[in-house]
Amino acid sequence: MESIRVLVLALLIIGQSIRANENKIEIRNQLSHESIYSGNSINRALGKLNLLGGKLIIDLPEGFGLMSAEMLAVKYPSSNRPTLVYTNENGTINFVFNHTKNAIPKDKLPELLPAFVGQFSSIYPQIKWYKNEMQKVNGKDFIVLEFMTPATDSKIYNIMYITVLEGRMLMCTFNCLESQKSEWETKAKASLNSVTINE
Repeated sequence: MESIRVLVLALLIIGQSIRANENKIEIRNQLSHESIYSGNSINRALGKLNLLGGKLIIDLPEGFGLMSAEMLAVKYPSSNRPTLVYTNENGTINFVFNHTKNAIPKDKLPELLPAFVGQFSSIYPQIKWYKNEMQKVNGKDFIVLEFMTPATDSKIYNIMYITVLEGRMLMCTFNCLESQKSEWETKAKASLNSVTINE
């Protein structure tokens, strides 16, 4: 029962990143005269990044930068916004990293897989699953979810890698529009498969 409670809390956070692209036009209008990146200049993410104090290492494609606090507030208005978001110049393709406050013992992670699948299938009856399984990535156990969900004017392609870092759930998520899937699927998977966790 506790695992399901943790799952529901996590889904609230995940749902924000899934639905974020639905508002891309409104976001672009609101921030049309501002950089979507943090700092005064575009801070592009090139190659290997050390995140969360070096506890998470990942390779990101060229052309991504850390989302500015202003855009983050618009795209993720809840207080449960992700820890870090790296986005493309238009803000339509995102790598989202969230080290949640949800405590999960490492040995309980596999038990959450069917619960995630069940909850997502319930929330999104038209969900299209490509993958939902446990996977070992660089020696670390991950729940790997790959799916397409409906949005207002399009569909959103999502890849989620979920694991445990320091006893808390860590979610590494990629999302883009369905029309961008063919171009970005391989690149996104290469990035997420490069994830290394240091505890």
